[in-house]
Amino acid sequence: MWTLHATRMPELRDAILAGQFQRLACPECGRAVVAEPTLLYTDFDRHQWYGTFPTNAVKNWGAIAQKVRDGFQHNMMEACPPLVREWAPHFQVRAVFGLAALREKLLLHEAGIDDRWIELVKLRMLRDTAAPWLNVRTRVWLDQLDDEGLDFTVVGPNAADGTEVVHRIRVVRGALDEIVQSADRLANTWPELFEGVAVDWRILFASNSPLPEHPKDDEQLLLDHLYNMAPR
Repeated sequence: MWTLHATRMPELRDAILAGQFQRLACPECGRAVVAEPTLLYTDFDRHQWYGTFPTNAVKNWGAIAQKVRDGFQHNMMEACPPLVREWAPHFQVRAVFGLAALREKLLLHEAGIDDRWIELVKLRMLRDTAAPWLNVRTRVWLDQLDDEGLDFTVVGPNAADGTEVVHRIRVVRGALDEIVQSADRLANTWPELFEGVAVDWRILFASNSPLPEHPKDDEQLLLDHLYNMAPR
């Protein structure tokens, strides 16, 4: 399990925001690829505690979210000095799936926008653009935002052959304003997004599989990382 303390290593936070973190060039073809690590991202100045996992780990989101909560509880509320315990209520705790999603969390925090609102914007955007993309195979992330709107990248399955199709979609700022105005009602409709630490629209469509008892090699690596996040 990597631990990235942005307070001590602000240059890595800058690299994430620039989209350069873990971006490597393939030695064979030269194409840029992003290696998604499992890491604990913390920023004590900004009160952020983000357990970050590969994007396809969303299938185990319930168990992963519990491990992130357990790790935060142990490290920030139990096995810690009293001063740290006083900081804990101010932290945003999240289970994040994918580096693009981590970058999105940082952008939203900087802009003062609740990440739960953005997940609802994504749901509405996908419904209105291509309803078949409302499934766990689709990935959506915020690229940038300004006073007029929000720019998203959508990677969804092609209806014809299932291959991935990349789209850039701009959503006017008014769509976010509508979500904010309806936040209380929507919180009752989508409690999974508003009450937990896995704030990702895909959890509404994911199987929420338990962590495997007899994992494959990649699943074992994920389990090892998870168990390092919480007391044994």
